[in-house]
Amino acid sequence: MSSRSYVVLVSCLLVGCSDNRSRTSLDPATARSNIVASLPTGWVSSSAPRQQQGFTTDYFAHPETEEFMLVGPQTNIIYWTDHAGQSHREGLARECLYVWIVHGEFQSRLPRFNFRIGAARLPERVYSARGIRVYTRETHHIADTNRFDEIMKDNAMSSWGDISLSWKNWRRDIAGFLAK
Repeated sequence: MSSRSYVVLVSCLLVGCSDNRSRTSLDPATARSNIVASLPTGWVSSSAPRQQQGFTTDYFAHPETEEFMLVGPQTNIIYWTDHAGQSHREGLARECLYVWIVHGEFQSRLPRFNFRIGAARLPERVYSARGIRVYTRETHHIADTNRFDEIMKDNAMSSWGDISLSWKNWRRDIAGFLAK
């Protein structure tokens, strides 16, 4: 072994260069930038809404967590029945992914199963590497909160249409954006 190879090997062992290199290249802020820079046409990044921050408090409480949402161009429908029994439907929401990016060593407090009936789906881990983990949750983003509040005041029952994202390969694509 040459003296140069020996110095490099010892340096890596003492400093832990391989671990630091992956941590530096895959920190949550950089991962977010990679995802946002590669979004499909019509998709945009936005700040985390208070609903997502509620999930963060419950499961991802850590000061270095990157939390944001990706909102797509597709409209989602809310169905409701008013107090007079009249049925309505309105496109008030957009397709949306909540995204949480945490350090690879971080342990979320996600339960293994969601036992509450009618509960929202739990976030799922879609990417994991030495430096980071990425969790997402498919959901709806209310585009017109004033109209939504008005509907909620005057309804007896409401429900959402199915969550169907126009970005069909988002799990694979997000992993690809981060593996670069």
